[in-house]
Amino acid sequence: MITEEILKSIPSETGVYIFKKGREYLYIGKAKNLKARILTHKNGAQVNQKEALIFNQADKINYIITQSEFNALLLEAKLIQEKKPKYNVRWRDDKSHLYIKITVKDEYPKVLLSRKEEDGKSLYFGPFFSTKVANQIIRFVRRIVPFCTQKKIGKRACFYSKINLCHPCPNYIESLTDKELRKNLKKEYRKNIKKVIKILSGKGEKLINEYEKILNMLIENQQYEEAIIIRNQIINLKKLIEKGSFDLIDQENNLSWSKIESKIINLLTGKKIAIKRVSRIEGYDISNFSFKEAVGAMIVFIDGKPEKKEYRRFKIRNINLKDDFSMLVEVLKRRLDNNWTKPDLILIDGGRPQLMALWKSLSKKIKIPIIGLAKNPDRFVFFKPPFETIFLERSSPVLKFFQLVRDEAHRFAKKYHTLLRKKTFNIKN
Repeated sequence: MITEEILKSIPSETGVYIFKKGREYLYIGKAKNLKARILTHKNGAQVNQKEALIFNQADKINYIITQSEFNALLLEAKLIQEKKPKYNVRWRDDKSHLYIKITVKDEYPKVLLSRKEEDGKSLYFGPFFSTKVANQIIRFVRRIVPFCTQKKIGKRACFYSKINLCHPCPNYIESLTDKELRKNLKKEYRKNIKKVIKILSGKGEKLINEYEKILNMLIENQQYEEAIIIRNQIINLKKLIEKGSFDLIDQENNLSWSKIESKIINLLTGKKIAIKRVSRIEGYDISNFSFKEAVGAMIVFIDGKPEKKEYRRFKIRNINLKDDFSMLVEVLKRRLDNNWTKPDLILIDGGRPQLMALWKSLSKKIKIPIIGLAKNPDRFVFFKPPFETIFLERSSPVLKFFQLVRDEAHRFAKKYHTLLRKKTFNIKN
């Protein structure tokens, strides 16, 4: 069993985590926040059979901290390929997934997408469950270090050489009659391939250091055109390393509202909240500055889309209120006293303190399901003691939808608060 002591020892860092039972590898994953992601597994074990098998069988959690999400993605793929974890089911058949293949034994090595062949002549990076992700990585890397993707060498420089994505172009090199120039350009091309291998091996930071030394030297020598090229390569490499949107199982992000609604209902039902539909969702937030010009906002989403004509603003009437929690209670009371269309679900920007204040004041009056979305990291809190908290994966469409609702409530509340402050300022002046 994974003890609380083990969970407390997990850092809130980016990296790769490994569930193990003795020497057996159960599951390998990556996370921007290791602690939050592993707590997601713990909460998921209560409602999901696969999560329960992973979490309840494990007696150890190993983790490796990485310098970026991109490095975590590469390391996760590498470890899954090597260790074949029991519950990374979708990864276990090498033939069914894409790899980035580099034909290192070729005269002009190519960078290609491929099923794994183990031809003894190539390096493979992956696996990548999503073709989109693998293609994204190749496109980003190619902006940093140009290389050829053609399987056969032709007699003319390819189209990509004209836009500096294949440079020096093997086709162009082979068309040259000057043997010394051909030799030098071939060396340059192979150096580029070594840089690509370094990036895909998670050593991009070392390459940045190399580029920065070259950049300083070029600037000292007043070679500004060459310096601009190196500077751009540094910028693109940093963007790649810092990029957080790569997700190997990011296929649920474009779900229809009906599917997202179904997932929300399943989540709430799993927490014994009886609900049959979530057509109308209301989001609430409070905005103030040192409790002056305090306001509340109500925004409405119907079938997954904002319905701005239904938005409402509340100026806090009780000037003696000195915390957001009691202000939120006032706003909810006033909203419930109005004969507006009742929501199927209410989302509060906040966590346990906000929901506890609402419970003490409104638990007998309100029969509508309420959930809070707390920050750092984002997590759901449910409206009744013991105010249970659950974490969803960062890529979860349910989490992304409620983040959208929360952010819209925050925007609308802040807009009204700013308007009142401007009016007060103009009156005083």
